[in-house]
Amino acid sequence: MMLTFTKRAGLVLACLSLTVLAGTCNRTPNLSPNSPTTGDVQEITCERIFGCEGRCPVYQVVLRKDGSASYEGTRYAERKGNYRATGTTYYFIQLAKLIENSRFREFQDTYGPGGTDEGLVITSVADGASRKTVTDYGSHGPIELWAIEMAIAGSVAQIDWQKDR
Repeated sequence: MMLTFTKRAGLVLACLSLTVLAGTCNRTPNLSPNSPTTGDVQEITCERIFGCEGRCPVYQVVLRKDGSASYEGTRYAERKGNYRATGTTYYFIQLAKLIENSRFREFQDTYGPGGTDEGLVITSVADGASRKTVTDYGSHGPIELWAIEMAIAGSVAQIDWQKDR
């Protein structure tokens, strides 16, 4: 199967991000969603609400510890509409490790904006007791936040999504 440029770029960015911050790439271990490597992370959400002038994708994705995921794509998204997926445990575990290693919970709640034509990415991580949300206008956050955002986008590109009927 031929990957589109977007999917290839997403995979490269995800692997680079995971390699740099978590030390893992191109491994597909058989890990359960209750693996201690995921810490207390129960859900990872990323919403891209680009305010740029042009064809910037708008979508929201939710990855859950139980291996389920949901996606809603609207304007300029590669896939539009509502989608579901199962069997995403590998991506969830890798992202949870990246988030923990990056000290996501210590990030500021908001970064930016610095200009008028900048995208907005809202990343949220829930554990059993709380939710930490970080709003990043124009990629003004730390490089670790950018790596998390890119790893999520790369994971989204690799998941086998099924369109809701």
